[in-house]
Amino acid sequence: MDSGITELLAYYWDDSDYTIESVPFGMTNLTKIIRFREETYVARIYDPQTKDVQRLQFEIELTSFLHQLSLPFAVPDFIPTRAGNYYVKLSNPTRLGAIVRYIQGETPNQARAEHVEEMGRTSGRLSAALRLFKPTTAFPKLMFHHLDTLHPLSNAVILKRFLADPPFAMNVEGAPLILSLLDELESYKEELDTLPQHIVHHDLLIFNLLIGPDDHMSGVLDFDFASTDLRVMELAISLNHQLQYDDSSLQAVQAFTEHYTRHTTITSAEIAYLPLLMRVYYAALLTLYVGQHEAGKDIKVPFHFLLEQLIIRSRWLKKHEKELIKIMNSYCTTNLTFTENDTYQL
Repeated sequence: MDSGITELLAYYWDDSDYTIESVPFGMTNLTKIIRFREETYVARIYDPQTKDVQRLQFEIELTSFLHQLSLPFAVPDFIPTRAGNYYVKLSNPTRLGAIVRYIQGETPNQARAEHVEEMGRTSGRLSAALRLFKPTTAFPKLMFHHLDTLHPLSNAVILKRFLADPPFAMNVEGAPLILSLLDELESYKEELDTLPQHIVHHDLLIFNLLIGPDDHMSGVLDFDFASTDLRVMELAISLNHQLQYDDSSLQAVQAFTEHYTRHTTITSAEIAYLPLLMRVYYAALLTLYVGQHEAGKDIKVPFHFLLEQLIIRSRWLKKHEKELIKIMNSYCTTNLTFTENDTYQL
């Protein structure tokens, strides 16, 4: 059963001479690779709990803006239907679908220093570009330190209820750690709200980055969760990802940050809250998955994985937080500013 994929494709082509291939990812949305007339595309049917018309129109406007900047890497290019629309309302009235062009490239290798540096440059360039975006489409904020903005069926209260009576066995460290983190987050929420904000990608993991044969970034994928958030959250997410691969040293973190800060800003105030936000990131994702659980999805595997990552990162930060802050402060760019004309920074 294709769950609406063939219906979606009929809006784009009247010829059914295409092939549909599965992808090894995409729990939130239904995603397929489409091969048609020697071209490759990515078709997606969105989860109605996390993507409505407003959010999809925003994503289309955002990627269109990024295309105009002539960035050194590609971003998803939404293609029009035969009627000239950039998304489709399917017969199931709650489901939306769209097709983008496939971007060639390979997943970065975090064991290679040049790839880590390129990931830093790309994240910095994208952050600088997203700061320039002035949307005409109204959209709700999706802020990882405001857990009630992440999923319509989940928030901090529902997460606590889930932890009090989980549907599967969990690491005994998990619930107390999350509850303590939620209390800590609540106590700092007002201070966090004073930090710089602009559009954040929220998902710059290696699975959404593509490296070309020249070892330069060829593409940045999946702006599905792009929204206004704390600017430093993008860095917190990326540092977690680097440490998830190898936390035996801070060499990769330092290399990433050095190249990240060549293109965008990080202030001393943002750095001070970075360790907290690195942990809040996992609480935010756990909140999202509890929302999916409330919608009837099986979340046991990703929930266990994210909980273990929160435990590991919390232990690591207890040992290395001061060293991390010292490195971050060495790249502090408090006085670096950007204007709408600073496209050379990108």
